[in-house]
Amino acid sequence: MRRTLAVAVLTVWVLLGLPATAHAGGPTSVLITQPAAGRATALYYTAGEYAELERLITSEPHLGDAEAPGAGDATTYQLTWLLHDVQVWRTDALTVADDGSVFVRTVFLDGTGGPEVGDTGPRRVVRGPELAVLLDKVVGRSAAAATAVQPVQPMGHEPTVAPAAAEPTTRWFTLAGWRWLVPGLVAGLLLGFLAVRRGAPPEPRRVLVDVSPSDEPARRGSAVHP
Repeated sequence: MRRTLAVAVLTVWVLLGLPATAHAGGPTSVLITQPAAGRATALYYTAGEYAELERLITSEPHLGDAEAPGAGDATTYQLTWLLHDVQVWRTDALTVADDGSVFVRTVFLDGTGGPEVGDTGPRRVVRGPELAVLLDKVVGRSAAAATAVQPVQPMGHEPTVAPAAAEPTTRWFTLAGWRWLVPGLVAGLLLGFLAVRRGAPPEPRRVLVDVSPSDEPARRGSAVHP
């Protein structure tokens, strides 16, 4: 009897207190994980899905105990509601059966990291199929966005560098290019050196002849009478 009364009190608390929590110092965000699939996402209280998710979880759940399906036959979600995106305010363990039924177990915390202050036990959500569709939509959208991100290369991995384009081969006999510059300079210097050495043609050699005074009249006579 006491347990049933405690569950009823916690349920009333959920019904009356949760819709206004985002506006009166309550949780500001929720972290949604699907452990079996390794998927996760988060919603801020300003998002439309946040209010809808909160409404579906707290909409007139059945009182008393409920037998949730085994983990192997169902899809499980873990919802962590955070105060100021840091402190845990409450957690919801959701189990979605194959027929779309949803069972939730809520654990309340004091928001300071202290012990639990309440546990509702498993309850069956009235609008379970709608809640299951919403969870699959939100978490699936996040997973699709994650697969679109390019994978990051691990540390130490050398980036692949594309080989540089090969330069066109220039034949040695091609007239264009610097290959003819050095031979041209050498040929020009050689021709200049040869031209300097050759110079102008030599003049006729002059011979100095010693003429004595006794030979002067004869030389003059030979000059008058050839």
